Amino acid sequence: MTDIQEIFNAVKNDDEELFSLRMQEKKSNLSLCYGRFPLLSLCYLYNAVKIIRRYEKDLDGVSPYTIVAEPYEAYVKFRAYAKRALRLYAPAGKKTVPPVEMLAITGASEYLSEVYPHLNKGANTEGNIRHIYKTAHGENILINGEGVLIAGVRMSKLNKIFILIAVIVAAIMAAVPFGVWNGLKNYFGEGTAENPTRIYNAAQLEAALEADKPNIILMSDLTLSASFAVSEYSGKVNGNGKTLRVSAYKKGLIETLTGTVERLNVVFTATDAVISEDAALVVFTNKGALRGLRVSFSGSFLSVGTDGVSLKASALVSVNNGEISTCSAFVEITINGVPTADTLFSAMASSNNGTISGCSLEDGSVIDSVDADLAGIAAYNNANGVIRNCTAAGKISQTSASVGWSPFVAGIAYQNNGEISTSENRAEITAESSAAMSYDSEAETSDLAIARAAGIAISNAGEIIGAINTGVITARSSATASAVFAYAGGVVVTNTGSLSACVNNATGAISALTASLTNSPELLAGGIAAASSGKINGALNSAEITVYTQGDGMWGAVYAGGIAASSDGAVDKGKNEGNLNVTVGVAQAFIGGIVGLAVRTNNSVATGSLQITRSCSYGSINLSSPGDGALLLAGGIVGLISGEISDSYSAMEFSTDSTKSYIGGVIGGAYTFYLYNVSNNYYIERSNVPHGIGSVLIMGGNLGDPGDNGVTKVADIDGLKALDIYWG
Repeated sequence: MTDIQEIFNAVKNDDEELFSLRMQEKKSNLSLCYGRFPLLSLCYLYNAVKIIRRYEKDLDGVSPYTIVAEPYEAYVKFRAYAKRALRLYAPAGKKTVPPVEMLAITGASEYLSEVYPHLNKGANTEGNIRHIYKTAHGENILINGEGVLIAGVRMSKLNKIFILIAVIVAAIMAAVPFGVWNGLKNYFGEGTAENPTRIYNAAQLEAALEADKPNIILMSDLTLSASFAVSEYSGKVNGNGKTLRVSAYKKGLIETLTGTVERLNVVFTATDAVISEDAALVVFTNKGALRGLRVSFSGSFLSVGTDGVSLKASALVSVNNGEISTCSAFVEITINGVPTADTLFSAMASSNNGTISGCSLEDGSVIDSVDADLAGIAAYNNANGVIRNCTAAGKISQTSASVGWSPFVAGIAYQNNGEISTSENRAEITAESSAAMSYDSEAETSDLAIARAAGIAISNAGEIIGAINTGVITARSSATASAVFAYAGGVVVTNTGSLSACVNNATGAISALTASLTNSPELLAGGIAAASSGKINGALNSAEITVYTQGDGMWGAVYAGGIAASSDGAVDKGKNEGNLNVTVGVAQAFIGGIVGLAVRTNNSVATGSLQITRSCSYGSINLSSPGDGALLLAGGIVGLISGEISDSYSAMEFSTDSTKSYIGGVIGGAYTFYLYNVSNNYYIERSNVPHGIGSVLIMGGNLGDPGDNGVTKVADIDGLKALDIYWG
């Protein structure tokens, strides 16, 4: 290795001993200039503090330079600092970066203020430093003949005197140069919307928030004291893209916000936290606006809530009554909940009564919990709440071994009573219970745990419009005891409201699974909904749906549907393009291209509300029953129905290894006294599916012969396309 390489390495590593050795061996080494970087500039670039302390004066006085090759890695580092100011020093070999200007480029503002009067300067130094601070740092500065005043640094005595004189002269209306006065206003700000108060340190920010200053802007990254919080703030905070570091997780930095906070990065620096009450990182109650915030934190959280009391925690806001827009969260956490305390965690808001728009749980986020329910955006979207154009990505999962605790995981919201529109889940969603449960059918008592997983919401009593799921959804019960339950839906688990134009894309595979040798399983897997008693209109599923159980027992039942696993509501213009793969041990199974089970289960459901209309299905239904112990009813549109089905058609293919399979081109099974509700439906005839209805059930629900009431077969896809009801 040459002396030139060794000296460069000594600077990079701040190796004063090696550097001194090479300087003593050859004094002319002091004049080395690596491309455009004199040795002192290189020391400033790599913050070689020890070398600077000993050789700064010697290196600053060197002239002329001895030019050697410029290290590429030094150029890359310099370019990252210089940004658009790089053009001042291009091309390499033609211009050098004077040490005083290198300090400006690296943003070493406080040190530059201190040494500026003593370092060598050229004719262009002042202009170059102004240009550097404006283009690379977005700041204006003041420079007089003796010193430099730079935003965010402690002022020297000379600068303080300079400012004091300027203020006094301005106060007595003397003639002050416009540039100086304008510089003062730029440095301190005026507290107006046009010229907000500048904040350079944490103490200033805390004081401004406590004083409810109307307009403030952050000029540097800050770290707040752990104990800081303000009860209310009504002004405007422009974070200016800066980072605020917070170490305490409580009722928010601002308990009640009626103003605006925007363009701010908030980093939670603690790696462990205990949650004993409802909490949020930034704002507890938002009545104003949060715009363009990014929240990030990693660590583990322990819930120590009170039995029977819901405990809600959020990365951004606890209660939103205002606006949250274009905000994001990057979260890598593990949450340990208390099952009896009903713990919920969400990224944007625990409870939303306002508007959340354009917000996201960022890709790469990982939220993992034990006995704590999870939602990617909001826990509760209440009746007046709107969630619009939001996305969830990463992985969201919950496991539980607690008897009586049902793990719920959703990509967007835990519970929706308001509106969710044009929002998308891209996250991998998993809910798993391994609790040993029991069910006493005679006493009608249970100690159940139901794993529920959904791309958008666990339950919907409001309206979901244009929602998309592209994430893998899995609900699993790994218990080997009696009565195991797993419900999975591409959009929702349960729907009592309205789902319009919702899509489960091909990547959004849906699975409801149990361990082998389980007793009396109940599994629901739907491309759009696991169970619906509301309305579903214009829905599309393109993903594969898988249901697997080796369970036995007379109480076992499995439901799977391209749109809904079970529905006693209305499905209109639903379309399924995905395959349904069902493996069942000893249980009943109801499988349909659109709906698995469409049977009135609630006496309050109005007559005529149970409908499947103008729907179509493609793909395949693949049935398996190892041991041939399961009863399987499968249809191209519906597995079993006791309501209306009309103007629908199926191009599905079927396979089965069971002798107890009842398969119909449109309907697996239909009750004889409801056949008058079956009209104008079509299917493609298959060699293993000769009838439109696999079994016409007679009184008492006993299986009967196949039939074709209200169902017509066609030879091929062209036959379907020729129909008046064909739409795609």
